[in-house]
Amino acid sequence: MNKVTKEQLEMHIAESTVHDAGPYSNLEVPVVMSYPEPEFMAKWVHPFYLTSTMTRFTEFQHSYSEIRSQIDSALISKLLTYFNWRPRKVGSYFAAIENSKEHCQHIGRLLLRSDVRYAGQAHALALAQFNTNDSISYLCKYLDHYLQHPELQFDQGAVYGAVVYLDTQNGTKLAKKYTEQWHKFAKGSSNCVDGMAKLLESIRGLSSGPA
Repeated sequence: MNKVTKEQLEMHIAESTVHDAGPYSNLEVPVVMSYPEPEFMAKWVHPFYLTSTMTRFTEFQHSYSEIRSQIDSALISKLLTYFNWRPRKVGSYFAAIENSKEHCQHIGRLLLRSDVRYAGQAHALALAQFNTNDSISYLCKYLDHYLQHPELQFDQGAVYGAVVYLDTQNGTKLAKKYTEQWHKFAKGSSNCVDGMAKLLESIRGLSSGPA
């Protein structure tokens, strides 16, 4: 790695890293610190990390359909392992669309650690799509801790919205425990609830499409 590339990587890591040694910072996850190869980013990351499954659904759907047959568990794991929010976000998108529940622990731990910015919403999306006892537990553990810390403006809204959505799907009342605290945290905003529901519906639309 030349000096310029090394400096760019260090700057990227510094800008996207969350410096908060919370109770979940010691959860073990596989990590690759090097920046992904340009060819890998061009094929697997760039077409997806800035597009939205909700607001730019057609664009996302088209790009996804072109590479879907090549997506497997190993690729999703590789995406999630980079210490970089872009591939991690895409890895969780892919896991959600393919309902790849074997990645539940990996994604759940990434959400709880929250050691890079911008990927938490996608992690919450995947865990909600899995809709298992374990995935729901990760979402609730996240709220148990991070709603207590308004100074940490992370992905509390996305996670709360995921729990509310799952209550409507499962006939449960898990979100009730967090409602008062959420309103204090968010000052009454409900956009996250509607937004997460729409994201999950779009993910399910992709999941049911042709492989």
